[in-house]
Amino acid sequence: DEAPPGQDPERHEQARLVTDTFADWAHRFLSQTFAFIQNLSANPHHDDDSNKSDTETRTSEYFFHCTLEVFFMQLGPELYSSALQKVANFCFTAFLIPNQQTQLGVVLTSLTAVSPQAVVAKF
Repeated sequence: DEAPPGQDPERHEQARLVTDTFADWAHRFLSQTFAFIQNLSANPHHDDDSNKSDTETRTSEYFFHCTLEVFFMQLGPELYSSALQKVANFCFTAFLIPNQQTQLGVVLTSLTAVSPQAVVAKF
């Protein structure tokens, strides 16, 4: 990638590398989000091993939602489109149990908050 006319080629290359690194990080973040969803138990509120209170669970779910919403808001149009495609691929290929479907709904709600038209067009 050549620097646009009038821009320092060194700074342009540095910006390109940072952008590529962020794109890679964004894709890895989504992959980890999907892994998190797939590893949720079928009935989290009734697990014998769970010591979490309902308040802790709701707080965790709230932070999950907020994190995803901020994440999707920070993506540029090209990266958002790529993330949307990755989410769509997951939706159409993953077998999820009810609790996992609920968390996928959080991902979709966060994605839709940024660009409802793009999500509707994709789904």
